[in-house]
Amino acid sequence: MTDTLVIGAGISGLATAWFLRERGHTVRVLEAASEPGGCMRTLARDGFLIEAGPNSTLSKGGAFDELVRGVGLAPEQIEANRLARRRFVVKGGAPVALPGSPIAFLRTPLFSMRGKLRLLLEPFQGRAAEEESVAAFVRRRLGQEFLDWAIDPFVSGVYAGDPDKLSARAATAKVYALEAEYGSLIRGALARALRGKASGPQPVGKLVSFRGGMQALPFAIATALGDAVQLGVGTERLTRSANGRWQAHAGGAVFETDRVVLAVGAEQAAQLLAPLDASLASELRAIHYPPVMSVALGFGRSQVRHPLDGFGMRAIPQYELGHLTRIARIDAGLSKLPGLYTRANWRDGISVADCVTNAQRFAASLT
Repeated sequence: MTDTLVIGAGISGLATAWFLRERGHTVRVLEAASEPGGCMRTLARDGFLIEAGPNSTLSKGGAFDELVRGVGLAPEQIEANRLARRRFVVKGGAPVALPGSPIAFLRTPLFSMRGKLRLLLEPFQGRAAEEESVAAFVRRRLGQEFLDWAIDPFVSGVYAGDPDKLSARAATAKVYALEAEYGSLIRGALARALRGKASGPQPVGKLVSFRGGMQALPFAIATALGDAVQLGVGTERLTRSANGRWQAHAGGAVFETDRVVLAVGAEQAAQLLAPLDASLASELRAIHYPPVMSVALGFGRSQVRHPLDGFGMRAIPQYELGHLTRIARIDAGLSKLPGLYTRANWRDGISVADCVTNAQRFAASLT
């Protein structure tokens, strides 16, 4: 028997298991696939390193650095070149850098003079009376041009989503908090900058990956957990034993445990929860996943005229509205199933670093 059973060996599941074991828990991880990592997959082809999932993550230390050091991967971590701070958007058939400073903003051809002047009105905009989409929030505070040329590319690149459907409070929580706390994004940014200076040096975010690609992290965690990770074992259903413990029926065996952590996608979680709580499964199935295809193209350096002094380029062509309310309903449903929890990127943040931080907090809450 095991203390905590984690279903899913993506970054959320593996990080949860690692932090729990560091705190003295006995853990087991079941994964249906033949290798760990979930959507974090790295391929090596013809001298190129290809990321089928996230190609990096933004680390500010804390839980992410603790995990990387703990699994012995720190020597393999690499930081993006400082030039990676630059982002490009295609406008008029050519790449245009997003401005990274007030002077660059004044000079950029990305926004018209009218669009730049519109930004000066931001501190005078009122607060929203109800939940808004990202698009409505940005239009109200910053104007249509800022939405079209700055926010839309970001939303497309990070969420592969529609800014008219994504919830501002859920998808852009830190920016939304500036309005809630200060009444203005500009005033809030200035106030936080001044507060940061007064309290001393603050952790600087680093865009990081690993020499062997992002999948090196889940591989290293799985190696550190050893026999606690069982691959090729899919979980078919969850039941309760006569003594009230959870039973996971997986791979022809029954695993009995005090706690189950579902670290899988919303649809997989819904399938396992449907026999236990149909309304809870319905809430999970309502979480939208946009269809995404990733295409990797490799070129010789001599074939590319651009100086490559940036991180990426967006050519403009789902925490959706109500997401946080839905998560609250899911948590309310889970509270009726003691010992059953969820950890995944469909809640509390989508990045690799977010998943690790949330895993650490969850593990700490059980000790």
